[in-house]
Amino acid sequence: MFLVLGFIVSLIPSLLLFRWFLKLKDDGWYKDSCKKAMIKGLLLIVPVFLASTLLVIAERLIFPEPGSLARIAFHEFVAIAFAEELVKYLAGRKVIDGAGPRVSRLDLIVIMGIVGTGFGLAEDIPYAIGSSVPVMIIRGIGISHGVYGMLTGLLLGRIMEKGGRFGLPALAVSWLIHSLYDFGLDETVNALWDGIAFIPVSIAVGEVILLLVFIRFIGKARKDERYTAPLFPLSVEPDAD
Repeated sequence: MFLVLGFIVSLIPSLLLFRWFLKLKDDGWYKDSCKKAMIKGLLLIVPVFLASTLLVIAERLIFPEPGSLARIAFHEFVAIAFAEELVKYLAGRKVIDGAGPRVSRLDLIVIMGIVGTGFGLAEDIPYAIGSSVPVMIIRGIGISHGVYGMLTGLLLGRIMEKGGRFGLPALAVSWLIHSLYDFGLDETVNALWDGIAFIPVSIAVGEVILLLVFIRFIGKARKDERYTAPLFPLSVEPDAD
């Protein structure tokens, strides 16, 4: 009973964030894009699983020794973190590129953030099995995937604002943070070095702080033309990656 209640409570922060995102702007295109981003995020659990499975197979071929640090690093940095961040990025770009020239820097942050939030909500379901209430609540408060998405959207905006067409570098920071967090939680790594637990704990605290910073930033950015003006001339469709 408590586990079910804990799971429900853990979903509330993400749902509230999505509702706030949805009410930031009144135009129909924006609201429709937000809803599409949430649906795509929720459905990403399947392609992420497939991508991770393929990378795990590659991992076992490249690093045949179980429990080696190289294999663990590949698993956490590539098979898990990179697979998730890449698939989320591609899903977010599909929504963004379908928006035409009207998309702004603020839209990029919000849409990428919603895709991440949706994926995090879907991911919470398997994580809830066998988990504890405190762990679920901590995951819910941090909205990690939503924060990673907003970071990616922020950096993608800088790249596109400067005329860049290839936006994959925008996910580099999110990927690195995500990878370090997962690597620091690995049981084998913790058995070798107790102090490494400091890394994921610090990142978890930092994600909560960053979430609050993003909420404050977005609240101000929606009134600032630097972030709400279209990134592209209205007569030109943006190129997709």
